[in-house]
Amino acid sequence: DEGTLVYQVADAEAGNPIYKLKDGVTTPIPEEPGRVVYNTDGTNILYFTRISSQAHAIHLRTPEDLVLLTDSYSHPADLLDSVYTFSLMNGGWTAFPRLGAQQQQQIWLRSPQGTISQATFYSRSSLLRALSPNGSLVTSIELTPNQPVVVFTPRGGAPQVLGPDFGGPFATRYFFAGEDLYAFWGGTLFRVITSSTEQISFGSPKYDFATDSLSYYVTASAPATFVLQRSSNFVDWIDLSTNSVSNTLPTKFQTTTSPGFFRLRTEP
Repeated sequence: DEGTLVYQVADAEAGNPIYKLKDGVTTPIPEEPGRVVYNTDGTNILYFTRISSQAHAIHLRTPEDLVLLTDSYSHPADLLDSVYTFSLMNGGWTAFPRLGAQQQQQIWLRSPQGTISQATFYSRSSLLRALSPNGSLVTSIELTPNQPVVVFTPRGGAPQVLGPDFGGPFATRYFFAGEDLYAFWGGTLFRVITSSTEQISFGSPKYDFATDSLSYYVTASAPATFVLQRSSNFVDWIDLSTNSVSNTLPTKFQTTTSPGFFRLRTEP
């Protein structure tokens, strides 16, 4: 943002050197064998080094140090051959992948102060879509192949389902302008209104008049029990069903009911 340029020269004999250009001065970045630069914000540089035919280490070079983000990253099996964003940087934050216990991809964050923490905890691999200047994330999860659900996770808050990916996988571009989230799809720009206060979110409701049923997704920050309620006037609410979610993966529910206004209430 301040006019710094970081670039890599394709010169195998010289080790594909990296340079930083700032205020008219070019400075070489210390060499690491076999590195491939993936992302930079002009100050920090994220890159991969191959450690085997299938695995890479991920490093972050800061002005003060070289940080090992993960020592063994490989392509998650449940992402098939998807092409996706490995890392994003914004406001000093760095989002990057690590593999979970079941080899699913989880997103981790490094703060401007250097603190590293896990940001997603899903049972399937999550994909990076956008990163805000304060560390809030937009990710997507492929519940079934080529049918991702998009999730907003505010820094320190509960995940919130934004809905299915408009137009198919990665047809929509999500980005932050400051802390405002936008989605660009089909030549149209949308502002996405999000909430960071709810510990359980009610997303993508759809009423089917042919079957008199309501379907919806629930995402919670922790295992929770909730009640689905319906009203015709926003004053009187009746309980329709009680259900539970056991993890933070968006979960689809369906119930038979007449049309109306709907909300969720959590059980203590």
